[in-house]
Parts: sequence; C-alpha cells; structure tokens
Amino acid sequence: MPQSKYWNLAGQSVAIVASILMAFAIQAWWDERQDRQVIESALRSMYDDFGKNVSIIDAVLQVHREIKDASEFVMAHTGPEPIKDVDNSKLAQSILKLTYRPILRPVTGSLDSLINSGRWELLERGELLSQTCTMAHTGWQS
Repeated sequence: MPQSKYWNLAGQSVAIVASILMAFAIQAWWDERQDRQVIESALRSMYDDFGKNVSIIDAVLQVHREIKDASEFVMAHTGPEPIKDVDNSKLAQSILKLTYRPILRPVTGSLDSLINSGRWELLERGELLSQTCTMAHTGWQS
C-alpha cells in the first residue's frame, strides 16, 4: 500500500511540473506573439512617418530652391553690372525670400511612441532594424 501511495504522489508531482512547464511555454509563446504585433504596428507607423517625411523633405527642398533662385535674381540685379530693367516688386520679393530659414522637422511619432512605451528591447533587437531597412528599400510588405 505505501508503494502505490508513493507512485500516486510521484505521478501528481510529474503532472504539476509538466503543467508548470506548459504554462511557461504558453506564456513565452504569448509574449512573442505580442512582440510581433507591436513590431508590425511600429513598422506600419514608421512606414507612414517615412511617407510624410518624404513630403516634408520635398517641401523644404523646394523652399531652398526658391531661396537659391531668389539669390541668383538679386545678384543679377544688384551686382557690379546689374541688369537695368528690373521689376522692383519682384526684387523686393526676392530679397524677402533671402530671409527665409526653412526648418526640417521630421515626423517621429511612431518612434517616439515606441520609445515612450518602454519597449526599448524591441529597438535593440535586430528583427525590427532589419525589417525597417528592408521596408525603406522595398516598401511595406506585411
């Protein structure tokens, strides 16, 4: 009788240890699944931010081109041998454009969100970095 009692106790112990190990495995799987969802969401947001930043960069670049053109116009009409026929209002507008100081303020909302969420480890993992680099070359592919 005492021997079957020990076998029963051993069987229960094995069942308890197996269920604990299974719970750890399920928890690890769940955590990995949530990390993948966070990474995919971050990548989608970054892709959107990249698109917005392209538009912002194009706009700032256009302003720099306008400043360059205004500089050339002012130099042509005010240099040592200025062109005589000049539209004073255009010259005034060109001089005013020389005072512009375009500032590039890229959209960083998705990155800020990821940093502020306390998920630093996702930024340090190579998976997010490699997918971001791939995304920059090929576009978003889920």
